Amino acid sequence: MRAETNASVNVAENTANKTNAKDTAGTRSRRTKNQAESTSLQTRAGVLTAQMQQLPEIRQDRVSVIANAIRNGTYQVSPEQTAEAILSERQADGAVAA
Repeated sequence: MRAETNASVNVAENTANKTNAKDTAGTRSRRTKNQAESTSLQTRAGVLTAQMQQLPEIRQDRVSVIANAIRNGTYQVSPEQTAEAILSERQADGAVAA
């Protein structure tokens, strides 16, 4: 009877060890995948940041043209252009928030 009890305990321990090994391997695999995805995102973010830093903060040439048009009274924007700009801005804000 004592041998049977030990055999039952050994079977239970072996089953638990196999389950833990599978869980550990699965966790390790997920962790590796998450690290790879994180590294990929960091790389992409670095590339985008570098590209963004190459752009002028203010497009002075464009600002000058518009400022002159406003001063001269020749700057005209249609209601459609205004609506499109508002919608584009709201969509951009929504994309950033998501």
